[in-house]
Amino acid sequence: MQKTVPQNASKARLGLEKSSRLPFRQIFSMVRPRYRAAWLLALAFAGYSGASMETGGVIADPKLWGTGPRQKPRRYVAVTAVRQGGQTVDIYETTFGVRTLKFDPDAGFFLNGERVKLNGVCNHHDLGALGAAVNDRALTRQFEILAEMGANAIRTSHNPPAPELLDIADRMGFLVMDEAFDVWARPKTALDYHLLFPDWHEQDLRALLRRDRNHPSVVMWSIGNEVGEQGAGT
Repeated sequence: MQKTVPQNASKARLGLEKSSRLPFRQIFSMVRPRYRAAWLLALAFAGYSGASMETGGVIADPKLWGTGPRQKPRRYVAVTAVRQGGQTVDIYETTFGVRTLKFDPDAGFFLNGERVKLNGVCNHHDLGALGAAVNDRALTRQFEILAEMGANAIRTSHNPPAPELLDIADRMGFLVMDEAFDVWARPKTALDYHLLFPDWHEQDLRALLRRDRNHPSVVMWSIGNEVGEQGAGT
């Protein structure tokens, strides 16, 4: 899903790739907050493999996703239903938000036209004694503590964050710098990602962007931090 906000409207685009040789029908439904239907589109795919198609629509006067005392983290849900032989065989919900971003070298960062100061922290993926396995309540508690401290932004480190973390950031109105790598071609340890970087960095980065691009909380992307090539003499 990609979106812009031209003149009090937002354009949403959905793409679907088909690998099965069986014909099916895709129904794409955009719903507003609280599930008030905005518009409905239907597409039919031919019965051959490797097909892909895109469709889209316009949300008039969208409710913007934002953060801070004067904005709210409003979200939309796109529901995609796949029908085959007259029956629904799969349904997928994509949550997203509509907002504008502006980075000005002199004035700073603007969210939906409002200047917002980033009060951020570096958030490592583990949860202390709880370990690295995702615990939704523990992550939510972590965000609640950060909000009480006055934080409104997070840089994930040093790898793609858990999707649950971004879901919480979307819901609570945190701004996120989404980070991909902690090492490129120059190693830190003998068996780290540098062994895979030459062959996999582009595929992995594409996967990260496609996975996380619908999260309105993601306002910046990081291709690495604390990597050897960032130092002098590279």
